[in-house]
Amino acid sequence: MERAAAADASTRREAQLVLVVDDDPGVREVFRAALEHGGYAVVAVGNAVSALEVVEQQAVDVVLLDVELPGMDGHELLARLRGDPATESLAVIVVTADGGLDGKLAGLRAGANDYLVKPVSLAELLARVESQIRDRSQWVKRIGDQLAARSWLSRGIAELDPESPLAVLESQIHALVGEVVAVGDLRILRVDELDPAAPVPNQVEVARWTGGHDDDGSSLRLPLRSAGRTVGMLEAGVYGEADVALSTLADLAPQIASVASRQLTASAGVATARRHVRDLAAKGGLHAVFQPIVHLETGAVVGFEGLSRFRDGTRPDVAFAAAERAGIAGELEAAAVSTLLAAARDLPEGCWVSLNLSAASFVELDLNRLLGDADRPIVLEITEHEHVTDYAELRRYIAGSDHVEIAVDDAGAGYASLRHIFELRPDYVKLDRAWVDHIDGDPVRRALVQGIVGFADAFGAVVVGEGIERPVEAETLLQLGVHFGQGYALGYPLPAHEYTSGVQA
Repeated sequence: MERAAAADASTRREAQLVLVVDDDPGVREVFRAALEHGGYAVVAVGNAVSALEVVEQQAVDVVLLDVELPGMDGHELLARLRGDPATESLAVIVVTADGGLDGKLAGLRAGANDYLVKPVSLAELLARVESQIRDRSQWVKRIGDQLAARSWLSRGIAELDPESPLAVLESQIHALVGEVVAVGDLRILRVDELDPAAPVPNQVEVARWTGGHDDDGSSLRLPLRSAGRTVGMLEAGVYGEADVALSTLADLAPQIASVASRQLTASAGVATARRHVRDLAAKGGLHAVFQPIVHLETGAVVGFEGLSRFRDGTRPDVAFAAAERAGIAGELEAAAVSTLLAAARDLPEGCWVSLNLSAASFVELDLNRLLGDADRPIVLEITEHEHVTDYAELRRYIAGSDHVEIAVDDAGAGYASLRHIFELRPDYVKLDRAWVDHIDGDPVRRALVQGIVGFADAFGAVVVGEGIERPVEAETLLQLGVHFGQGYALGYPLPAHEYTSGVQA
């Protein structure tokens, strides 16, 4: 029965080869019988020289290596294996008669993957061999997956249009790399954008940070070279396996430099960006989606946040940042607002619509004209991430806008922190998603939100929690006095026509 089971195991998998190296013929035969019974192919030799000949001629999966060998001992043979690129990753289990800590550590320090102590339990021997083969199979698969991913990345980058503006290439490369490694921000900088007081690095720079749990990561800086000189810099923040991300980006750096070199060295980069942004804002280039804002106690939808999307796949933050660098941020924001208001006519009646607008656009744009065709209440969200130099001027423009309420977005983050709220006394305060994430298990986040709720109550503002991705976060916010919320747990951004008239305000 056991032989049938072993034969069945052998037919289910390709037999892996185990090399037994022991100067005792009896031990070699006992090990051979046990391993073959377990479904493995076995080669057994009595000395180190014969072992080296086997690994040169055959693909060995695991070596069972006795320490006490004639001539070259086991530790010397292990050093030889580890010094050869062809065998440096070969799984080696040292077999030693020294069961003390020193004997075990000696083998591990020499480069062994595992050890067995004589007299060897044959059940343990099979288990240790199986563990090494399983680990090696996973390692081989992982390497194969990484190589396949890099090949896919390489093809994707090669297909990018080098005539595209740098911001667009940056966005496209970020999207491609993000499919393979956990990358946060990714930027491609021209040499003239680097710190003039610091030398342009000619090698990869890595800085690691530890924030605890999922916040651990690294920042990478890789020089991009073209025609023998550094023309730019690739900067990225990565999470998880930083070494994999580093090697992936380092491998791709020459190809990224090649596809981006034209834009990195072009003196007309700003003009190119301006043309591209205007093309994005042209008729048909923008479309709108809306995320519901929900009353946390009743579940009723009370409003929607309008969000701009670009039909060519450009990330909105990249497009608006490019517009700001090109000096036409207001132009793009006006086009976005017009598109959102036109699409909002298909939303259920009775719900307000909130729109994101920079502080600069409040001053630059004629809001009464821009919002004049709105068919519902409008809330304008001023992001906390933008620096405001003149609050008095901003208050005057807000006061001159008819039938508009104001929200401060991302409260608790950005340049001004709570100063936007204090200076502008908005109708709504939207909590930054960083304070909502896992608030149910974090007393510090709960205390901060309680403070903001009390602050907002003092002048009659309504607090809205953003980024709610779990029902328990909505429940916790409600307990803290936050009555409105939005996030994936409450509704995904969708085109207006996908919301039925049955949504109740």
